[in-house]
Amino acid sequence: MPKVSIICVSYNRRDLLLKCLRSCVIQDYSDLEILALINGSEDGSAATVRNELPQVRILETHRNLGFFPALNIAIANTGGDYLMMMDDDAYFLDPDAISKLLSASLSGSNRIQLDPPNSTGNSQASATNTRQEDSSITASVSVTPNGMWPTMNFTHTQGRNNLTGGNAYTLFNVTKEFDGWRLFGNFTRIQNGQFFNAGTTGPEALIPPSVNVTLGAMLKLNDSNTLQASQSFGSGGSLGGGATLASDRAAKDKSEPS
Repeated sequence: MPKVSIICVSYNRRDLLLKCLRSCVIQDYSDLEILALINGSEDGSAATVRNELPQVRILETHRNLGFFPALNIAIANTGGDYLMMMDDDAYFLDPDAISKLLSASLSGSNRIQLDPPNSTGNSQASATNTRQEDSSITASVSVTPNGMWPTMNFTHTQGRNNLTGGNAYTLFNVTKEFDGWRLFGNFTRIQNGQFFNAGTTGPEALIPPSVNVTLGAMLKLNDSNTLQASQSFGSGGSLGGGATLASDRAAKDKSEPS
């Protein structure tokens, strides 16, 4: 049975994160790894998740690194055959969602319709009784060759929102394991389904997708700490990178005597 790693990056959204992770831990799929990267949060997210959901592995960064650098750290610290990225404001509706998704990923596609969001109290939204629906199809391929070749994972989700139109997420990850360290490369492309000039005069134009390429290495310092250095290249010529020390509190807690 393939191992599935769920990754959730969160910054100062403790209650939403808890709802997301609660829906993850009740999944009926047996070989499941759940990793929450607390991206410099100051709202007690890490402590709350650690106390309420001990099944979840937690990584913490010393500050908010931004989404892509944090996602790269999370990916570099997972061990699943399949990777699934969860936004902290998303959650599973059914306990067999992962089982269905895995079956779908093996055949190449799946379709999910999420329930409408709760009312925000906005009077205009209430007056128009707007219903928001999302549907998506996900295809995943994972290749683990023998010898010198790296492990490769490809995931593409194509979705549609009845209010904002199409959206898409593509992730291609290449990882090569060595004794005590790891090389990795990630390509991500996100089309968020929003428009320029929405609700104004003039033609609507789809916002250009966000593209990011990251190359890096992760060194395991000990049972509870890793050091990662990476360089990213983003849309519009943006550059990022640096070195980050991440602490795996779950591993540290296990190593300390009770």
